[in-house]
Amino acid sequence: MVANGQMAFTDFAAMSRFMPVFARGTPSIALEFSSVRVDPLAPGLAEFAAHYHEALTDSAGRRMDDSGYVPGWRCTLPSAGACATRIGRTPMP
Repeated sequence: MVANGQMAFTDFAAMSRFMPVFARGTPSIALEFSSVRVDPLAPGLAEFAAHYHEALTDSAGRRMDDSGYVPGWRCTLPSAGACATRIGRTPMP
């Protein structure tokens, strides 16, 4: 996972240790998308983009809001039974 251009976790094990702690401390997440755009580029390949608004409520009841723009692409390779997704996130000023 990449956040703000940097790797958020060194490996899958680090992410696996973090997620249960995050889930206990963040009992509510609301994520809304608007102005969603999907452009097919070729068979099995598309790019997408959308504005987002995210509201996280922590276990103390504090709410943190974040809005921005998320671009990405999706590639599905049925012959290999694999797919890949790349998503970036840009906060709004």
